[in-house]
Amino acid sequence: MSGKAVLDSNTIMDLFNGVIPLEAFKEALTDMEQIISVITELELLSFPRIGEEQETKIKLFLERREIVPLTEEIKKKTVEFRRKTHKKLPDSIIAATSIVSDATLITRDKELLTLNLPCFHTLSIAGDID
Repeated sequence: MSGKAVLDSNTIMDLFNGVIPLEAFKEALTDMEQIISVITELELLSFPRIGEEQETKIKLFLERREIVPLTEEIKKKTVEFRRKTHKKLPDSIIAATSIVSDATLITRDKELLTLNLPCFHTLSIAGDID
């Protein structure tokens, strides 16, 4: 798979927690530009039980990727997406970021995946993109 990938916070946390092996993650996304919604950045850095070491690793991970701000186009698509799907606002913003960026959303969020949108994919534990 090539192109762009929007990484959802649950995928990144599963990577940091060892649920998704690092090598499998790298292999699955090798030809993809990895981008992150500003909402994912905020979610990752605001986990209540995050330790100093994990925060440092997350910041380094984020520094190496493009953080997409909340633009007017993303706001408009968020409203449209949320009205149609009734998903939570943060999930809707992340999904809208993916849609507006013409990028594949890499998520492990079962609620988003049940929408069966062609741009939503998950990383399995083996590292394959379903």
